[in-house]
Order: sequence, then structure tokens, then C-alpha cells
Amino acid sequence: MANITAAVVKELRDKTGLPMMECKRALEESGGDIEQAIEILRKAGQKVMAKRADRETAFGRIGVFTDEANNVTALVELLCESAPVAKNDEFTAMADELARQLAEGPGAGSVDELLSQNSPVEPSKTLQDRLGEVINRIREKFVVNRILRVEGACGVYLHHDGSKAAVVEVKGDDVGLAREIAMHVVAMRPIALKPEDLPAELVAKEREV
Repeated sequence: MANITAAVVKELRDKTGLPMMECKRALEESGGDIEQAIEILRKAGQKVMAKRADRETAFGRIGVFTDEANNVTALVELLCESAPVAKNDEFTAMADELARQLAEGPGAGSVDELLSQNSPVEPSKTLQDRLGEVINRIREKFVVNRILRVEGACGVYLHHDGSKAAVVEVKGDDVGLAREIAMHVVAMRPIALKPEDLPAELVAKEREV
């Protein structure tokens, strides 16, 4: 059996962010091979997450990124199982990383297309790989729920808890006004842009009051 030193365990811990005992067991199984141990930990994490596949993802955060040089803004909604994880720094950074790639990259017509692209933070890995690493450390179900990419002048407002956001595209360059409108959209949560877009039954009900 390979001699698994504390230094090697720490090295694996630093690379994966996983608990020391899990790292030690993986190293023992791999005979001290760090790369093989990483793969063992990854597969173990996948088994854990498979058991959580039916969990509800009722919390989350919206990642926002604006590529000012190319006038492109992107929003990505990343969901999770619990409120504490939605506030977790690593979870927040992952949402922002997804939005950054959506804005700076070639764009994506679907979530799967976005996840197949390389990460702007670690170009040697795909966003799917990066997301899997974060999931393996936090051990909650994540869902990339919605993505939006806007090319052109726009104003964006993200609520302080990151759970709600709005983007308003404008003609011209008054992005300050667009941001104010976006802030009101988040605050008031309108169900339509124009009166004629309102559901007829809702209009009829309000007129009865």
C-alpha cells in the first residue's frame, strides 16, 4: 500500500475542495495517484447527486455580466435546493461565470450549448466540468434554469439578494434610464408591457371591483 502523507492529502484537498477524509480514502484507493483520486472523487460525487435528482430546486441566484467592449449583457438563472447555498460565495461565482461566458462567448441557443463551452475562468475545462466540481463540493442539486443574452444598449438591475433581475433594452444610449425602469420592473413585477397584453379575465375582474 502506498504511503499516503498528510502533504499529499492536503494537495488533493486544495485541488478539489473536498473533506480531508474523503481525499485520504480516494488516495488510498488510487494507490497515491492524485489524478486517479480526483476521478474517484468525481464519480463518488456523481453517485451522491444521482440520489438527489428528484430534489426540488426552489432557491437560486441570477448571474449577470456585461461585456462593455461589445455592448452585450447576459443573465443566467442558477437554481439550488436551499437558501444558504443560494448565498454561498462559490455558488454566486458560478452563476456569474456562466453569465460571463454567455456574454463574452459566441452566445448559446440552449443551456446545453452554453455548458459545452469552455470556462472563461479555466479555459481548459468546460462550464459543465466547472459546474460539476462546484456541485461535488457543495453536494446539492443545481439547475441552470434560464439564460438570456442581449446585444445592444440596455439597463440591468439585480435585486440585492440576487434572486430577481430585469433587463431593459433601449434605442440610443440612455442606459441610466433603462436601469431605472429595470429596477421598477423588479420592484413591481408587472405581468404585461401594454394594457392590451393583459389577460381579458383579469381586466374584467378588476372592472367589477
